[in-house]
Amino acid sequence: MACALGFAGLLEPGPGMAVDRAAAAPTHTCRRSAVLPSEVLLAEWSGNEADFAHDGYTGAGPDPIEVIPATERPWLVLAAPHAVNHWRDGAVKLADRGTGSLVRTLSRALGCHGVIHARALRLDAGVDDRVIVQDALAERARDGSVLIDFHGMRDQRDLDVEIGLGSSPSGPSTALARQVLDHMERCGLRVAMNEKYQALSPHSLTNWSATRNITAVQVELAARARPPAGSQANEEKVLRALVEALAAPGSAPSAQS
Repeated sequence: MACALGFAGLLEPGPGMAVDRAAAAPTHTCRRSAVLPSEVLLAEWSGNEADFAHDGYTGAGPDPIEVIPATERPWLVLAAPHAVNHWRDGAVKLADRGTGSLVRTLSRALGCHGVIHARALRLDAGVDDRVIVQDALAERARDGSVLIDFHGMRDQRDLDVEIGLGSSPSGPSTALARQVLDHMERCGLRVAMNEKYQALSPHSLTNWSATRNITAVQVELAARARPPAGSQANEEKVLRALVEALAAPGSAPSAQS
């Protein structure tokens, strides 16, 4: 059985599908979410950030990994692997602020899985945060699942968002990226695809997913489009676009022979 994903009709093309920005031009305007009013989600996104911002983004969580179990969309998994500060080569790498609270907010609203690095590890803990995130994901993101990996980037190139496809993008992952890009542009966000942040690192969750038949993309949010520094107008556009893209009818994977 091969898995053919149908993200509102955009995941039908095969593995040879090329990225064509013109083909992804908006055809209608951003709609109001039927999941929850965006004002409610916006307040939750902002309020949830306090848990991750605790003690200079060490995080207030009781455990290093926070998991939100799926209740409605078990095929969809959202991840925020850098929601709190973490270690790289013996030095602190600062949190991608606003990503953990976004994943918590969206996972609860959409009824999908959420995996968040919620409390910083000690340098001498002897544990790699990348490993514990992957272990938590492996229990939820199975063959045929869909994964959105959220990160934060500095304001640059007059962009709000960049979507990365990984080292070997498949037809389904490229179409998933175009689906998300479409909805973001319709909501008035400036979006790039696979320009600077391509998720090429061998440690990226996008590449990790590709070896497990998981359709995945990396979504980099500019500081201006997420808490604590972003504008509410941009944050609301991000929420509306993601909810519309991920809750759309026909967005669930379906197995076909």
